[in-house]
Amino acid sequence: MNTASKPRALRRDLVHALPVIAALAALSLLLPWLHVPAPEGADFARKGINLLLFDRGILRLVPLAVGAALALLLGLSLLGRASRWSVRALVAAFALAVMGGIYTLLTAKVTADASGLMPQPFLIKHLQIGCWAFLLLSLAGLVAALMALRQPATYVVLTAMAVVWLLPILWLLITSLRAEAGAYTPYIIPKGWTLENYTRLFTDTAQFNFPRWYLNTLWVAVITCLVTTTLVLMVAYTLSRLRFPSRRTFLNLGLVIAMFPGFMSMIAVYHILKAVGLAKSLVSLILVYSGSGVLGYRNEPEALEYLLKCSVDHGADMFVKKSDDVTGAIEAEARARGARIVVAGRAANYSGWDLLDELQGRLPGVRFEILGA
Repeated sequence: MNTASKPRALRRDLVHALPVIAALAALSLLLPWLHVPAPEGADFARKGINLLLFDRGILRLVPLAVGAALALLLGLSLLGRASRWSVRALVAAFALAVMGGIYTLLTAKVTADASGLMPQPFLIKHLQIGCWAFLLLSLAGLVAALMALRQPATYVVLTAMAVVWLLPILWLLITSLRAEAGAYTPYIIPKGWTLENYTRLFTDTAQFNFPRWYLNTLWVAVITCLVTTTLVLMVAYTLSRLRFPSRRTFLNLGLVIAMFPGFMSMIAVYHILKAVGLAKSLVSLILVYSGSGVLGYRNEPEALEYLLKCSVDHGADMFVKKSDDVTGAIEAEARARGARIVVAGRAANYSGWDLLDELQGRLPGVRFEILGA
């Protein structure tokens, strides 16, 4: 029987708050946005509405103003009859306002200095309460709109943060394709596109021999990957599958060593490599990277840590978080049916292999398997 789940109802308390947040975000344009003190004479101070209508070249406010206007109109529409589509449209409007605010911050330095109106070089600290209030209110409206739809707002915050982190990479890519000379321009989208920069990068080696640098990096990365993967798998398999004296000591020692930052041994490693004549060799990089990468064996057993999936019969699967959960009727059922217990996942603070040893002692008639082993 096909039972399609109905969309959950809107959270009315948050729906009623959305028009207020949208109105406050729009009203923040009436607050001071820019104040640049002058060493002599009058300071340069402007409100957001002045920068938007009259002094357009100082800050790029059009995208965030469009987002704020749409959010205000959609927020007012919620005062009548609220629907899921209107709230979704409001999510998009608040998202546009947030992205417009981020765009303003990223371009503020270039546009403000290029305007020629600043009494001194522009700094981010010259932005006033109106700018920060708008950003906070837009982000709060975005989160509230998603919560009104009963959607996880955490993903939105993480997505916004990811976009902020990815914008510099996007800027580097666009700059590399820019036909104009210079890296700093008062605009983001290039007026001309070209691949000449990449051609010169790989052919003009008079000043920078980039092809040689690239091949060196590729060689070191490939060899290090092969060596580290081999060593890590060997160490992880030995410490996970075999039981031998001092095994626990090795595990604890690896944990203690991993707690020390790598730069503490930097000078000592350099002197050792210099003493054996490898200070200026690519082999030294491979040795250092491979040696430090061996401690990655701690991540391999974690991939085999609990949850425990107990298959009692064809239709009954139980997820067990720790050995105390395998008690009573479950133990009796497992013994009677000879069920399989499969380590099927990972978790923190409890070793799946230690748990497996414990359960093997408690359930002698049960067959155990390790997923992927």
